[in-house]
Amino acid sequence: AAPPPAPPAAAAAAPAPPAAKDDDLFGDDLFGDDGATEEKPTMSLADKAKAAKEKAKKKKKDKVEKSQVVIEVKPWEADQDLPALYKKICSTIVVDGLQWGEAYNLEEVGYGIKKLVMSCVIEDDKVLTDDFLEPIGEMEDDVQSVDMLTMNRL
Repeated sequence: AAPPPAPPAAAAAAPAPPAAKDDDLFGDDLFGDDGATEEKPTMSLADKAKAAKEKAKKKKKDKVEKSQVVIEVKPWEADQDLPALYKKICSTIVVDGLQWGEAYNLEEVGYGIKKLVMSCVIEDDKVLTDDFLEPIGEMEDDVQSVDMLTMNRL
């Protein structure tokens, strides 16, 4: 009995070339990516929601809610000194959280009588409109009536 024939030497000596990777079709990586992925710390959705809620609370706590109030003051007489009345109101009625506007307007009511239109900014948690409207109304010698025209949150 003869020994089995030996396999051809060429087939055994040459290993098969490695299969080409899809990423390696063009040779060098143009973006400098070494293929390793960086792991970034991630927050769970519950943690993200909690952090957002705390941030909103802090922002709301830090922010002071303010409103702009425009009022009209009607005098008794047509010859009333309204610029002096404006100065009197601004200097007499001083409340923490109340900032009087720097300007005023004089608007015609009728029969030569004008009204004083002025504004102020109030901090909502410190000042109520009655805190400054009532004292103006109590200036009975100078003021016939006082009314709030508008109030807008800033």
